[in-house]
Amino acid sequence: MSVHYYLLTLLLISAAEMTRCDVIAVFVNMGLSNEDKVLIKSLFELKGYNAHQFMKEFPNKDWNKSSLNWLLKKLRDTGTVNRQPGSGRRRTVRTDNNVQLLF
Repeated sequence: MSVHYYLLTLLLISAAEMTRCDVIAVFVNMGLSNEDKVLIKSLFELKGYNAHQFMKEFPNKDWNKSSLNWLLKKLRDTGTVNRQPGSGRRRTVRTDNNVQLLF
């Protein structure tokens, strides 16, 4: 599911009433899940769907058109929905030896 629903419970405590509790549902868009990406890749390759067709076919998914266009561009350029090696943040190791090299 591309949209995860988190339930945020706020306890509103006042001096007069200690039992009042309001619940607010917070909707947080977490992007496209791996299952969504596989589905999009399959339909893109088999049927040639574009972003508009995906949004029309799956209105309950709440996909963002720019996210779909970004993924479809990535599919056209690389042929995969996976991250490319080295595309993340570089790893650093904080050891005593490395710290001494800096100072």
